[in-house]
Amino acid sequence: MLRSPGCSPCTVGALILVLLAAIPAAAESTGSPWTLPGEGACAAARPPAAEDVAELPFSPGDRVPVERLELLRPFLAKDVWSVRTQLFAPGTHIEIGPCFRRYPPPAHFVEATARYAGRAKVLSGGGLEGVPAGLPFPAESIAVDDADAGTKWAWNAVRRYRGAGRWGEVRLTYIDAGQETAHLEGDHFVAWLLGRSDLPAPEHRPSWARRDRWVSGGRTRDPSSSYRCAFRHARRASAETGDDAPDDLFFRSSAMRRPSRVAWDPEFPLLTCAFQRGYYLPRGGRVARHRWRVAGVRDLLAPINVSTPAFPTDDARDFGPSGAALGADRWELRRTLTIEADGGSIRRTVDLETLFPLFHAEGGTQPSVVIVQTGRWSEDRVDYPAGADGSPVQVVDPAVRVLISPGSGEVVRIETYETRAVAPRGKVERRVISFSALERER
Repeated sequence: MLRSPGCSPCTVGALILVLLAAIPAAAESTGSPWTLPGEGACAAARPPAAEDVAELPFSPGDRVPVERLELLRPFLAKDVWSVRTQLFAPGTHIEIGPCFRRYPPPAHFVEATARYAGRAKVLSGGGLEGVPAGLPFPAESIAVDDADAGTKWAWNAVRRYRGAGRWGEVRLTYIDAGQETAHLEGDHFVAWLLGRSDLPAPEHRPSWARRDRWVSGGRTRDPSSSYRCAFRHARRASAETGDDAPDDLFFRSSAMRRPSRVAWDPEFPLLTCAFQRGYYLPRGGRVARHRWRVAGVRDLLAPINVSTPAFPTDDARDFGPSGAALGADRWELRRTLTIEADGGSIRRTVDLETLFPLFHAEGGTQPSVVIVQTGRWSEDRVDYPAGADGSPVQVVDPAVRVLISPGSGEVVRIETYETRAVAPRGKVERRVISFSALERER
């Protein structure tokens, strides 16, 4: 049942500041800012310093009207609050999910993390070496006063468990001031090849994979025209050590006779291509290109396991007047970690348990771009296939993401609701991800 905060505006302001307190305050009380609350422990939904918070102003199962969004403000990321008019459509409700539900990685990933603990090393330039599989830096190994703490968490986010990658259908919608300007559909993949804990040690890779950490690719078409495009994008494993050699990136459109190498070197894996320009999201960039710091650990509401279908399950879902309304869905209370780079001009907030990327902003305190990502827990999905070793995959897959330009009204929405972290088997996967496959695209 919803409860009124029962406090004055001044108290609310103080409460928000307390909830957004810096890590050292949390560290003094717990010894580690990375400690997760117990599953379902709603009473623990605040940093230890927030003693003025008597109870949450909401409970799991509540449906909070958007008109009462102020009630949730202390538990919404500041970047979410900055684009609230686009994310939360009038007349809708936010479903409050469970507090600190567990989304654990599979046993083989946990075992690999333990087996190789202590081997990972941050290089002087911010690169990474020494870890064959698993999480590079277990939370308990990162000291709050470690000068490399931000970089270690950035690498953890890159190397978090993601199964075999991402495979599925995609729809991109470009929106300007509430009006759809382009609409593209297709398929996409990101194939993780090296460091796979579900594949036998010591190689932890498919037998045919050699130098590439991952290969991404996809193809899209514009339903209103004959325009089509396809691409392949690969990053070598050596890039993790700080080698800034350009990625291999090839593109082909229906207007081209053959694929062409792209000179542009994107920081992040491409998701798909549209009108001869790539579109990408912050889901595994070149960590060493930036200097990272930990900005805070906070308990926030986040759409980590949504329940409302989108494309391709529901290709008519209403995303509100802005085209970016993700608020009318399930938002759960999560312990989150925020890291910043380049003096705060880049800000990423991830779920502390899964390291799934939730929010991303660029442009400092007045961001020029805000990205909100929603996920789906594989174990809640019917008929989700097993992994390469036959075990449950246990992964949070991306479902819907929106890129919002707060000052312009421009939105890009990406729907991948049926994406799965399981690759085609054997030779089929190798054939699909090969660069030569672009020769067959027409």
